[in-house]
Amino acid sequence: MGAMVVAVGAAVLLAGCDGSSSTSQPTPSNSQAATTTAAAATTSAGGATTSAGGEDSNTGGANTTDAPAPAQQSATVAPAALWDPCGISDADITKQGLRVDSKVALTGSDSSGDKSCRWQSLMGKSEMTIVSTRNTVQDLMQSGRYVDFNALSVGDRAAHQYRAAQDTNKIGCYISITVPGGLVAFVTRNLQPDAPEEPCVGARRISGALVGYLP
Repeated sequence: MGAMVVAVGAAVLLAGCDGSSSTSQPTPSNSQAATTTAAAATTSAGGATTSAGGEDSNTGGANTTDAPAPAQQSATVAPAALWDPCGISDADITKQGLRVDSKVALTGSDSSGDKSCRWQSLMGKSEMTIVSTRNTVQDLMQSGRYVDFNALSVGDRAAHQYRAAQDTNKIGCYISITVPGGLVAFVTRNLQPDAPEEPCVGARRISGALVGYLP
Protein backbone atom coordinates (compact mmCIF):
# COMPACT_ATOMS: atom_id res chain seq x y z
CA MET A 1 0.00 0.00 0.00
CA GLY A 2 2.77 2.41 0.95
CA ALA A 3 4.66 1.40 -2.15
CA MET A 4 1.69 2.22 -4.33
CA VAL A 5 1.36 5.69 -2.77
CA VAL A 6 5.00 6.38 -3.44
CA ALA A 7 4.67 5.18 -7.03
CA VAL A 8 1.58 7.30 -7.63
CA GLY A 9 3.30 10.36 -6.15
CA ALA A 10 6.26 9.86 -8.44
CA ALA A 11 3.98 9.58 -11.44
CA VAL A 12 2.20 12.80 -10.49
CA LEU A 13 5.52 14.56 -10.03
CA LEU A 14 6.71 13.43 -13.43
CA ALA A 15 3.44 14.52 -15.00
CA GLY A 16 3.86 17.96 -13.39
CA CYS A 17 7.35 18.34 -14.78
CA ASP A 18 6.19 17.44 -18.29
CA GLY A 19 3.39 19.99 -18.14
CA SER A 20 5.76 22.74 -16.96
CA SER A 21 8.22 21.95 -19.72
CA SER A 22 5.46 21.89 -22.30
CA THR A 23 4.10 25.24 -21.15
CA SER A 24 7.49 27.04 -21.30
CA GLN A 25 8.10 26.10 -24.95
CA PRO A 26 5.85 27.58 -27.73
CA THR A 27 3.91 25.11 -29.67
CA PRO A 28 4.61 24.80 -33.36
CA SER A 29 1.32 26.49 -34.14
CA ASN A 30 2.11 29.46 -31.92
CA SER A 31 5.61 29.85 -33.44
CA GLN A 32 4.21 29.88 -36.97
CA ALA A 33 1.63 32.51 -36.01
CA ALA A 34 4.36 34.71 -34.52
CA THR A 35 6.45 34.40 -37.68
CA THR A 36 3.44 35.25 -39.85
CA THR A 37 2.67 38.31 -37.70
CA ALA A 38 6.29 39.54 -37.98
CA ALA A 39 6.23 39.03 -41.74
CA ALA A 40 2.98 40.94 -41.97
CA ALA A 41 4.52 43.77 -39.96
CA THR A 42 7.54 43.79 -42.27
CA THR A 43 5.29 43.75 -45.34
CA SER A 44 3.27 46.58 -43.85
CA ALA A 45 6.46 48.56 -43.30
CA GLY A 46 7.52 47.78 -46.83
CA GLY A 47 4.16 48.96 -48.05
CA ALA A 48 4.66 52.22 -46.18
CA THR A 49 8.08 52.62 -47.83
CA THR A 50 6.59 51.91 -51.23
CA SER A 51 3.87 54.41 -50.55
CA ALA A 52 6.46 57.00 -49.61
CA GLY A 53 8.34 56.19 -52.81
CA GLY A 54 5.15 56.68 -54.72
CA GLU A 55 4.74 60.09 -53.15
CA ASP A 56 8.29 60.97 -54.09
CA SER A 57 7.62 59.83 -57.65
CA ASN A 58 4.53 62.01 -57.79
CA THR A 59 6.51 64.93 -56.46
CA GLY A 60 9.19 64.35 -59.05
CA GLY A 61 6.51 64.24 -61.72
CA ALA A 62 5.25 67.62 -60.56
CA ASN A 63 8.76 69.08 -60.83
CA THR A 64 9.23 67.83 -64.40
CA THR A 65 6.06 69.47 -65.71
CA ASP A 66 7.03 71.65 -68.66
CA ALA A 67 6.79 75.37 -67.98
CA PRO A 68 4.88 77.46 -70.53
CA ALA A 69 7.12 78.62 -73.35
CA PRO A 70 7.83 82.36 -73.25
CA ALA A 71 5.92 84.38 -75.79
CA GLN A 72 8.03 85.02 -78.85
CA GLN A 73 8.66 88.63 -79.65
CA SER A 74 8.08 89.65 -83.22
CA ALA A 75 11.41 90.24 -84.89
CA THR A 76 11.92 93.60 -86.54
CA VAL A 77 13.46 93.11 -89.95
CA ALA A 78 15.96 95.79 -90.82
CA PRO A 79 15.54 97.30 -94.31
CA ALA A 80 18.05 96.25 -96.92
CA ALA A 81 20.98 98.57 -97.41
CA LEU A 82 20.58 101.08 -100.22
CA TRP A 83 22.51 100.51 -103.40
CA ASP A 84 25.45 102.94 -103.72
CA PRO A 85 25.72 104.57 -107.17
CA CYS A 86 29.30 105.62 -106.46
CA GLY A 87 30.22 101.97 -106.97
CA ILE A 88 29.73 102.22 -110.74
CA SER A 89 33.03 101.49 -112.48
CA ASP A 90 35.07 104.38 -113.84
CA ALA A 91 35.20 102.68 -117.23
CA ASP A 92 31.41 102.70 -117.58
CA ILE A 93 31.21 106.29 -116.38
CA THR A 94 33.73 107.34 -119.01
CA LYS A 95 31.71 105.58 -121.72
CA GLN A 96 28.78 107.85 -120.94
CA GLY A 97 30.84 110.98 -121.62
CA LEU A 98 31.34 111.80 -117.94
CA ARG A 99 34.58 112.69 -116.13
CA VAL A 100 35.55 110.21 -113.44
CA ASP A 101 37.73 112.81 -111.70
CA SER A 102 34.66 114.98 -111.13
CA LYS A 103 32.86 112.35 -109.02
CA VAL A 104 31.31 113.68 -105.82
CA ALA A 105 29.52 111.54 -103.26
CA LEU A 106 26.56 113.47 -101.87
CA THR A 107 24.89 113.17 -98.48
CA GLY A 108 21.24 114.04 -98.01
CA SER A 109 20.34 116.94 -95.75
CA ASP A 110 17.94 114.77 -93.74
CA SER A 111 18.00 111.38 -92.05
CA SER A 112 16.60 109.54 -95.08
CA GLY A 113 19.91 107.84 -95.73
CA ASP A 114 19.73 108.48 -99.50
CA LYS A 115 22.93 107.75 -101.42
CA SER A 116 23.89 109.97 -104.36
CA CYS A 117 26.81 110.39 -106.71
CA ARG A 118 27.42 113.16 -109.26
CA TRP A 119 29.66 113.50 -112.35
CA GLN A 120 30.17 116.30 -114.83
CA SER A 121 30.31 115.88 -118.60
CA LEU A 122 33.64 115.97 -120.40
CA MET A 123 33.04 119.56 -121.55
CA GLY A 124 31.51 120.62 -118.23
CA LYS A 125 28.28 121.72 -119.90
CA SER A 126 26.03 119.23 -118.09
CA GLU A 127 26.06 116.90 -115.11
CA MET A 128 24.53 113.59 -114.12
CA THR A 129 23.44 112.73 -110.58
CA ILE A 130 22.31 109.23 -109.64
CA VAL A 131 20.23 109.01 -106.47
CA SER A 132 19.39 105.83 -104.54
CA THR A 133 16.42 106.41 -102.21
CA ARG A 134 13.71 104.62 -100.25
CA ASN A 135 11.09 106.95 -101.70
CA THR A 136 8.62 105.59 -104.23
CA VAL A 137 7.21 107.16 -107.36
CA GLN A 138 3.92 107.62 -105.46
CA ASP A 139 5.80 109.58 -102.80
CA LEU A 140 7.24 111.87 -105.47
CA MET A 141 3.87 112.38 -107.14
CA GLN A 142 2.20 113.29 -103.86
CA SER A 143 4.96 115.68 -102.79
CA GLY A 144 3.98 118.31 -105.38
CA ARG A 145 7.63 118.99 -106.17
CA TYR A 146 7.60 117.16 -109.50
CA VAL A 147 5.44 117.35 -112.63
CA ASP A 148 4.98 115.87 -116.09
CA PHE A 149 5.14 112.20 -115.04
CA ASN A 150 5.28 109.72 -117.90
CA ALA A 151 5.63 105.94 -117.56
CA LEU A 152 8.23 104.19 -119.71
CA SER A 153 10.63 101.26 -119.65
CA VAL A 154 14.39 101.32 -119.24
CA GLY A 155 15.70 98.00 -120.43
CA ASP A 156 13.21 95.59 -118.87
CA ARG A 157 12.59 97.77 -115.81
CA ALA A 158 9.54 99.91 -115.07
CA ALA A 159 10.44 103.60 -114.97
CA HIS A 160 9.02 107.14 -114.97
CA GLN A 161 10.21 110.36 -116.56
CA TYR A 162 9.40 113.71 -114.91
CA ARG A 163 10.73 117.18 -114.12
CA ALA A 164 11.07 119.39 -111.06
CA ALA A 165 8.08 121.72 -110.65
CA GLN A 166 10.34 124.76 -110.24
CA ASP A 167 12.31 123.94 -113.41
CA THR A 168 10.39 126.29 -115.66
CA ASN A 169 13.30 126.51 -118.11
CA LYS A 170 13.38 122.71 -118.45
CA ILE A 171 17.11 122.41 -117.99
CA GLY A 172 16.80 119.18 -116.02
CA CYS A 173 15.12 115.79 -116.28
CA TYR A 174 14.56 112.74 -114.04
CA ILE A 175 14.35 109.08 -114.97
CA SER A 176 13.36 106.96 -111.95
CA ILE A 177 13.55 103.17 -111.99
CA THR A 178 11.72 101.14 -109.37
CA VAL A 179 13.97 98.83 -107.29
CA PRO A 180 13.26 96.70 -104.21
CA GLY A 181 12.65 99.05 -101.28
CA GLY A 182 12.57 102.28 -103.28
CA LEU A 183 13.88 103.68 -106.56
CA VAL A 184 16.99 104.94 -108.35
CA ALA A 185 16.77 108.30 -110.10
CA PHE A 186 19.04 109.38 -112.98
CA VAL A 187 19.00 113.18 -112.95
CA THR A 188 20.45 115.22 -115.82
CA ARG A 189 20.94 118.99 -115.57
CA ASN A 190 22.32 121.22 -118.30
CA LEU A 191 24.72 123.78 -116.86
CA GLN A 192 25.05 125.82 -120.07
CA PRO A 193 22.54 126.72 -122.77
CA ASP A 194 24.70 125.16 -125.48
CA ALA A 195 24.84 121.74 -123.83
CA PRO A 196 24.95 119.18 -126.65
CA GLU A 197 22.06 117.04 -125.41
CA GLU A 198 18.49 117.72 -124.28
CA PRO A 199 18.25 116.75 -120.56
CA CYS A 200 15.62 113.98 -120.91
CA VAL A 201 17.44 112.48 -123.88
CA GLY A 202 20.64 112.35 -121.87
CA ALA A 203 18.87 110.88 -118.80
CA ARG A 204 17.29 108.12 -120.89
CA ARG A 205 20.56 107.30 -122.62
CA ILE A 206 22.65 107.05 -119.46
CA SER A 207 20.01 105.20 -117.42
CA GLY A 208 19.66 102.65 -120.24
CA ALA A 209 23.42 102.07 -120.30
CA LEU A 210 23.77 101.67 -116.50
CA VAL A 211 20.52 99.91 -115.58
CA GLY A 212 22.39 96.63 -115.22
CA TYR A 213 24.00 97.93 -112.01
CA LEU A 214 20.66 98.33 -110.24
CA PRO A 215 19.52 95.81 -107.63
